[in-house]
Amino acid sequence: MEGLPDGSVAVVLDRTSFHPLDHAWPDQPADAGTLADSPVTDLVTAAYSPDGTFLVGGEIPVRRGEPGWDWVVGHIMAPEHAPAVGAEVRVLVDAELRRSLSAAHTACHLAALALNAATAHLWRKEAPRRDSLGNPDLDGIAIQRSTITPWHSLDEYRLGKSIRKKGLDTAGLLAELPALAEAATAELRGWIQTGAVVSIETAGNDGVAARRTWRCELPQGEGRYPCGGTHVASLADLPAGTSVSYRADAEGFAAETAVA
Repeated sequence: MEGLPDGSVAVVLDRTSFHPLDHAWPDQPADAGTLADSPVTDLVTAAYSPDGTFLVGGEIPVRRGEPGWDWVVGHIMAPEHAPAVGAEVRVLVDAELRRSLSAAHTACHLAALALNAATAHLWRKEAPRRDSLGNPDLDGIAIQRSTITPWHSLDEYRLGKSIRKKGLDTAGLLAELPALAEAATAELRGWIQTGAVVSIETAGNDGVAARRTWRCELPQGEGRYPCGGTHVASLADLPAGTSVSYRADAEGFAAETAVA
């Protein structure tokens, strides 16, 4: 148990089922729930430095996997609710919140792959990178921010001079946004109908610092994304009416995925 400047404490467990906020890529918010029947007010990535200093979130100056650092989940609680050091405790995660965020995150990855497929014809020359299905990786190249909320995701893309030089017809993309959204929605819904299994590859390491990869076998091949979030177990868990919509903004465009 570690004291924090605001008077709360960070409880560290030997293992946990809670998903914390990842300060490096804070797309999915933290879970909610209880620890030892008391409320957890927040969940954050934390780490012990080689000299034993406890740091939280953005205070951590190194990347995950740095030798000598021990990565953990900080369960933030009021000090009067914190269990005693060494106590065995029960962890209860808010199942409905987790389900809504997991569904939104899985649909977000599908929507990104569908975006890449729908915009493949807009590249005037070979794209600098391709996604796991072989399409030009517009999502990976242009993504600026991703936000996961219950049953919904918002991805923001920048379409500046750099990506135009790489060969993307940005004017054509913006002009075709409604048609592209229809194509991406149709692709995404077709994938959902397959009921394909979703899995997370951890290379045998289930620790907080493990590199995780989202995997799903789609008709065009295996979809893969580096991802530290939570997901549904199967595309059959996503509603058939899940849809994608696009809108232009000051930086380029935004993609909204509604899981409904």
